[in-house]
Amino acid sequence: FKKAQVLVEIAEIQVKAGDFDGAKTTIETISDPFKKAQVLLEIAKAQARVGDIKGAKVTLTDANTLIETITTPHTKLKACLNIIKAQSQIQAKAGDIEGAIVIIAKIPDDKAKLEALMEIGEEQAIDGDIKGAKTIAKSMSDSFYKTIVYMEIAKAQAKTGDIDGAKTTAATIPEPFYKLKTLREIAKAQAKIGDIDEAKAIAETMPDSYLKSLAFREIAEEQVMAGDIDGAKITFTDAVAIAVTIIDYSNRSKSLKWIAKAQAKAGDIKGAKATITNITQFYHKLEPLIEVLKAQAKIGNIEEAKTTAAIFRDPYQKSIALLEIVHTFASSLNSRNISHIH
Repeated sequence: FKKAQVLVEIAEIQVKAGDFDGAKTTIETISDPFKKAQVLLEIAKAQARVGDIKGAKVTLTDANTLIETITTPHTKLKACLNIIKAQSQIQAKAGDIEGAIVIIAKIPDDKAKLEALMEIGEEQAIDGDIKGAKTIAKSMSDSFYKTIVYMEIAKAQAKTGDIDGAKTTAATIPEPFYKLKTLREIAKAQAKIGDIDEAKAIAETMPDSYLKSLAFREIAEEQVMAGDIDGAKITFTDAVAIAVTIIDYSNRSKSLKWIAKAQAKAGDIKGAKATITNITQFYHKLEPLIEVLKAQAKIGNIEEAKTTAAIFRDPYQKSIALLEIVHTFASSLNSRNISHIH
């Protein structure tokens, strides 16, 4: 059993690397038809993803032949469900979305049917097939599963710069919480392409303070990535102002924790320390304090970093903090030496 599992794991790595023939060779000595068929189904789906529909169908036939030899009823039923899902995914990759829906209709269990549709819808959206993903979403009767697909569609549209399309898709999401999560993703995508004002405008439309604060933090992080540190500081300040209004104290502390960590990583030590003072739960202060002392050590402010470490109450936590100072300072010295050599 252990040997078979190891072989399966090796084959899965080969599949991810695109070595389909190698994966097939790896599983040749596996005697369990279910395990072997599962790998073949993964190979078939991967072949379809790279456009080899003909090869995928051949592999699918091989998997089906193996499944026919399974004698345990429960295992065979599970394998049959998996092959139907794989068939539908390959059909979708071939561009036949309606055909994929017809195949999924063969699944007797309603929940499994919805999950299969959701998986295809998500994957088509990620692959950029917005029209196909929308066709899948429209065919779904359950609002939750439909919501998940529409979320992926909106995210895919936003990533390609179709912000208006993404906002239109978000408006069709029936579940309010997920609609707000999608708007957050759209705001992040808008920030990524440098349109900070529009990203903030989208975030401002969110009535939930918790999600709004997360959105502003993510916008600031995108500004940091783009090198706009001064702009990021302003956005981080906006995020904190929103976060302190969160009624739920746990969510408030978590949001402030993530903001403070991001500020420290961006080198805004003063801003991070100010944010930490707003955190009421001490254990939520620990992670951002670590990032603060690392930022201090990185620029050579060892005494300040040690002062920050002294805030930790638990001896073990304090020792970890001191080790972080040593490690960060040593790494910064190595980086400077390497830079000097070059």
